[in-house]
Amino acid sequence: GNISMNLLTSLLRINLSGTNVNVDKAMTDAANMKGMLSGKADFKTDISLRGATMQEQMKSLLGTVNFSVKDGQFGPFGKIENLIIAENIRESAFFQTALGGVIEGLFTIDTTHFSELNGSLSFKDGVCTIEPITSSGNVLSLQVFGDFDLLKNYADMKVRARMASLISNLLGPISAINPVKLLNSAATMNPVTAKAFSIFCETVTEEELAVLPSFSNKYVDNSATKFQIVVRGDVAKPLTLVKSFKWLATKTEFDKAMDYVNSLPEPIEGSTATTIEELLAEQEALKAEKNSVEYKLKSVISKDWANKDAAKNALKEVAKQE
Repeated sequence: GNISMNLLTSLLRINLSGTNVNVDKAMTDAANMKGMLSGKADFKTDISLRGATMQEQMKSLLGTVNFSVKDGQFGPFGKIENLIIAENIRESAFFQTALGGVIEGLFTIDTTHFSELNGSLSFKDGVCTIEPITSSGNVLSLQVFGDFDLLKNYADMKVRARMASLISNLLGPISAINPVKLLNSAATMNPVTAKAFSIFCETVTEEELAVLPSFSNKYVDNSATKFQIVVRGDVAKPLTLVKSFKWLATKTEFDKAMDYVNSLPEPIEGSTATTIEELLAEQEALKAEKNSVEYKLKSVISKDWANKDAAKNALKEVAKQE
């Protein structure tokens, strides 16, 4: 490549390309980010910067970097257990009791390896814009887009993913609120959780879903699920970065799930039902009870007997119906 520097202004222009670069070493040397990403990379840069200090250089950085990494591995970021432990999941009463078991069941699943990762970055005013970075793995493929403030070490990004069904099936109650799967698992779901599914869902267009990377090795999974996480905050505090986890669905899929949930009866006072199936059974039992003579007589007897004529007429009406 070519590198030129204006000795009077310290403006540095860098136009370089490279192949077979050790990504882990490069990221460690350049940004002290060891163990975040590994693999062999090809890259092309067209950037300029000026300044005597790192802060001045980052603020003046302008241009683009394009790269491709083959047969690599993410660090902690690519682990599925770290992706689903979002702030909204951790703080939800729906999942707290089951969350420990869900996470434990994911430890043996490796989602960090990928066959190919491609990215395009642009720099301006100290901000790196990701547009986007995509990866293709055996069971997890990612699309990352958003901004990263180089001066504040602050991320504001979204990560959309295609996840193999063998993983989503291990997510227990989190998987159950996926609107695409809601109708299939509704009978055994907690009715309160079912009605709250919309809180953990974001609607996107068919086109947005279509651009999610496919799995590597031409692996086809017709039951694969899609989700999105919001990553925001200081990257030096990784445990606080993932703010939100939501399933992705088209408006049609969301509306079907919403129509079903809205058709569910409200829980009966003092109900012991723990699933929608049990709740519906309670509703049927209550309906049968209300249609019985005993129930109607009790209703009549409980009336205000000051109006005797009304009470007598009510009793006659019950007798007629029977």
